[in-house]
Amino acid sequence: MRKLWRIPVVALVALITVSSYAQFDPFFDVDYNYYSSGTFATWCGEEDYACDGNLYTSGSTSNFRTRDRIRCMDGINVSHSCWQFANGSWTPVTCP
Repeated sequence: MRKLWRIPVVALVALITVSSYAQFDPFFDVDYNYYSSGTFATWCGEEDYACDGNLYTSGSTSNFRTRDRIRCMDGINVSHSCWQFANGSWTPVTCP
């Protein structure tokens, strides 16, 4: 009987681990907004990895983006960060 509690715990740990490497996170809407320059003033596109598991896009991508993580259960934005694509990967930068 004591072993039965391990199954849900292992499943939850596996889900969190897998979702941390994937774009889709079942607990958060992850919204990327792309901008034409590092001033983050002129919007040019968006990728929205929604709570329903779908990807919604509009506009175009660029080397500058913001990332917002919004909790699915209540819609609260829990983090906002700015990123620049350089040397083959996304690097966090200071938001203006």
